[in-house]
Order: sequence, then structure tokens, then C-alpha cells
Amino acid sequence: MKGQTGPVLIEAINPAGDRAAKAVVDAVADAPRRCPTYDEGRPGTPDALHMATYPLSVPKFGNKSAGVRFEVDLNSPRVTVHGKMIAVSVKGVALTVLLANLEQPDQHELEAITRTAVRKMGKQK
Repeated sequence: MKGQTGPVLIEAINPAGDRAAKAVVDAVADAPRRCPTYDEGRPGTPDALHMATYPLSVPKFGNKSAGVRFEVDLNSPRVTVHGKMIAVSVKGVALTVLLANLEQPDQHELEAITRTAVRKMGKQK
């Protein structure tokens, strides 16, 4: 996390194997179609939230890559969290990089972080 409000960076590395890693990327690519919105809690209550997902165009990283953009509206505090995520299949590993913030995360920053992570994964044996 850079400042008090972000952005927050999350990287997940899952040595799932080639087929499963590609399936993770496919699931991320399909998420906006399968689940464009998600609601939790009773509307108007402090713990309620509303999430919307959207496709995100990203460059090809690794063997396969896909992106998603999302917005989470919270009631308490009343804020919208904006996020962008890239999933990559590389050498049998599912790599997920997520940036979230109260403002739209910078796509170039997300891509640069992902590019660096993919390069480091490529150096692994």
C-alpha cells in the first residue's frame, strides 16, 4: 500500500499446473459475463455491499492472460473501491496481480507490475 488510501497491491502465485493455470485465466476472462454484479447483505444496512465486474483489455503475458475491472460500493463507510486485476498462466503457474484504490488504479502501473512478476516467474526452474 502506497498511501493511507492505497493503492493496495495483491499478488497471488498458485503452482496449479498448466491446465489448471489456464483455467484460472479463462475464469477471470469469463467473470464479467458470468457474474456482472454481486450483492451481499440487506440493502441500506452498514454491512451491505454491491460489486460490479467489467472486462479489462490487457496485453498478452506468459502463455495466456486476461483482465477484469471491478467496483465495490460499501455502505459503511460510504465509499467505492475501484480495482483492476490481471491473471496470467506462465510455466504451470497461475499468477494474479490486483490493484485496488479509492480512485481508478493506473492500468500502466498494473501492467508494469504484472510484466515484472511474469519475467521473474520465467526465471524460475
